[in-house]
Amino acid sequence: VKRADVALLLIDAEEGVNEQESKIAKYINDMGTACVVVVNKWDMIEVKNDRIYRESKRELVQRLSDVSWAQPMFISAKTGFNVERIYKAVKDAVEPYRRRITTSVLNEVLDDIVRRQKPPTQKGKQGTIYYGSQVGTKPPTMTIFCNDPKLFPPNYEKFLAKNLRSSFGLQGTPMKLFWKGKAKRDVL
Repeated sequence: VKRADVALLLIDAEEGVNEQESKIAKYINDMGTACVVVVNKWDMIEVKNDRIYRESKRELVQRLSDVSWAQPMFISAKTGFNVERIYKAVKDAVEPYRRRITTSVLNEVLDDIVRRQKPPTQKGKQGTIYYGSQVGTKPPTMTIFCNDPKLFPPNYEKFLAKNLRSSFGLQGTPMKLFWKGKAKRDVL
């Protein structure tokens, strides 16, 4: 996982997500590796319809919250159902993992996101985002320059990451956000 661009997290459709797979998902996220969640033995599920598929996807997102950004796919190695699509899913995950976003485009999107949902006020102070810049790929890594990083709680960071991921098509890849506050000037 440390050296991979993309990890395939294999889940048994009959057993569902267990504790070990949750730990592996966390490790994949911590290592910053792109991921595709592959649910095998889909042929063993007796009733398959749109509702079951949506519920299965929803459960995967809840139980594997560390890789909720990963694309899930349902296959059957026994029957060959969707197996050929694994390569496309890997390609679809690795492309955004390596993507570079220009500073101007990133800032247009950041502006739009902040306009729609301002950062919460903390202790009478409002968080202000000045601009952002992509500082790395594999995974996409952004530095957000702001007045004070402490004014941006984890839920706002998740909101921002979710909207950036959606705006730039970064599904299948983790994203790292670093907050950089205004430097304090020494008073003489």
